[in-house]
Amino acid sequence: MNSVLTFLSQNTARLGLDKYAVPADLKCVVATPRFKASAHLIFFVLRSGAQSPVLIAKVPRIAGDNARLDREAFNLSQMDSFRPHFSDSVPDLVANEDYAGHRLLIETAVPGQTMRPGFVRKNLPTCIDTTFTWLAQLHKLSTRETLATRGKFDELVQQPLGLLRKVLADSERDLDLIARTENLFPVDGRDKLPLVLHHGDFSSPNLLVNDTFQLGVVDWELAQPQGLPLLDMFFVTSYFAFCRQQAARADDCTSAFREAFFGKSAWARPHTRAHIAETQIPQAWAVPLFVLCWAGYVAGLAERLLMPGADTIGQNERRWLRSNRYYQIWQYAVEHVDALQLL
Repeated sequence: MNSVLTFLSQNTARLGLDKYAVPADLKCVVATPRFKASAHLIFFVLRSGAQSPVLIAKVPRIAGDNARLDREAFNLSQMDSFRPHFSDSVPDLVANEDYAGHRLLIETAVPGQTMRPGFVRKNLPTCIDTTFTWLAQLHKLSTRETLATRGKFDELVQQPLGLLRKVLADSERDLDLIARTENLFPVDGRDKLPLVLHHGDFSSPNLLVNDTFQLGVVDWELAQPQGLPLLDMFFVTSYFAFCRQQAARADDCTSAFREAFFGKSAWARPHTRAHIAETQIPQAWAVPLFVLCWAGYVAGLAERLLMPGADTIGQNERRWLRSNRYYQIWQYAVEHVDALQLL
């Protein structure tokens, strides 16, 4: 904590902290995320006597493991051209550099309260409207290329599935799930599928709302400036489904997931249909992107569990991965794809 505060004190002018109204009297509160795949310690930098932070600092748990912080810094820089449209909803990058033997990523704090499950249950229609409107705007602003861009299908589809083949190679059932996921993707029309800025973890605690229901979005380390569309929308809708059913255990989450997306009574269908139409995504891509959303997220978890230089994970990590809610809903999505109701 002292290193963070000392760095800020020594570099106040160079970093231009005055423009962020950062005072001289600061304190730090450290958070150690309990999430197994978390790679960072997080420092909340507050004014003395205040409860809301003015800055957020991130430090790798393992010295030298800087790749994710560098990726977040890059992604925040990619958001710069969109900031006039999103006001205070995305952090400003303040610094990403080495100090006292550690990498420090420092960004501004985004105001608002976390979109917690109880809040979502009380305000579900507004939460859906707020997040979907924000995503549609980001989609519109960030579309630059299409999936036909050289190598993008390999990067965005085949690479995560390839990683899953390595880490789940001990299970024929998992290899079948991977093959069935890959086989959903159409061969034609890749030149028409737009690429957008994809956040990659678009749910609580990374979503904030202020008193006027303006959305704040933090934690950009998994984002892809040229990513696949719809994934963030599917992901946040699943989070709303969990909140709606007060689901916590993996099997309860799967049940809530089923009620949202599958069968004639799927409650999320009007919302997904409207968003797909608004963003003009070809309908043939809706189902494969939906299934890839969960396979890709599981692959991302596996990637974060990899030790430096390793290409697979241990048995304990594999067991944890298979117990994760997103592995289980990926499995459910593949096995019940014929009952999926998105359009």
